[in-house]
Amino acid sequence: MNKGKLYSLITIVVLIFLIFAKDFFSGVSLPELPEWKGDPDLITIDRGDDTVRLVKKGESWFINDTNFEASENEVATIISKLRTLKFFDKISSGDSLARYELEDEKALRVTVKSSDTVLIDLLVGKESSGMNQSYVRMVDDSTVYLAGTITPRDLRKSILELRSKEVIKLSYRSIESFTVQFEDSSYTLLPVDKDVEVEDGTTQSRRFWTFKNTPSIEVDMNSAVSMFNAVNPFVADRISASGLEEGLEPLGMMEAVVDGKAITVTCVNKDDRNNYYLTVSGSDDVYVVNESRIRNVFRKKSDLIADEK
Repeated sequence: MNKGKLYSLITIVVLIFLIFAKDFFSGVSLPELPEWKGDPDLITIDRGDDTVRLVKKGESWFINDTNFEASENEVATIISKLRTLKFFDKISSGDSLARYELEDEKALRVTVKSSDTVLIDLLVGKESSGMNQSYVRMVDDSTVYLAGTITPRDLRKSILELRSKEVIKLSYRSIESFTVQFEDSSYTLLPVDKDVEVEDGTTQSRRFWTFKNTPSIEVDMNSAVSMFNAVNPFVADRISASGLEEGLEPLGMMEAVVDGKAITVTCVNKDDRNNYYLTVSGSDDVYVVNESRIRNVFRKKSDLIADEK
């Protein structure tokens, strides 16, 4: 090996070593957040112009002490990102809070508690150019860190975005009748429980379905079960921020009877992006669902008829 190649190789090795040893030689020490003691039951997000409180009651989360249930996925995402928060780099020691939008009056403050125990109390500022990274600092410390994976986007979601998008949730065994009227199709399914013999010679109760007005037509059980799975739960893509026009002719409806009570989902309107707008009995909300998912619930009768053997 000639001297030129040797010097180049040595230079590359030294550069790699300096890159990986930068933190060690600079003396930078990144703190580790303590492990959470207990499960969170209160999340407070102070956003300056408003404050959002996510409160756990039983197994569900609610928004701002109202009856509005929060989305399990949205709450779980916030908790997961805060529980696993990691500092990647120390940025400054407090002389440039404005640069990173971490002044007390501008930063987002998120506090998580378990009973009266504070699990984390964090200020989140400007989002970094790195994926899912932001500039943060602890409430009682002016040191700025680059951290992940919490971002301002996670904490600035509107009440509608944070709310549960669940339209209905129907247990397969609880349905006493299931009616669908959509486009040119109309039918009602009724459950029939039968004792059937299984492989070990014993009998088990299994649920079958029949068309109310045409019981001689066999129902495809796989299609029926797939449809019922789609309503356990039936979750919308979003809740509409605006109401519906008056006088619209419904495009279809689905009605399930559970414990003698009818629950009706009405398909009210469709936009030019193939989004359907739904209402459900007992609620003023308007739910938005894409057409592909609508057709999992509002199935035609022909889709549920078993093939002749």
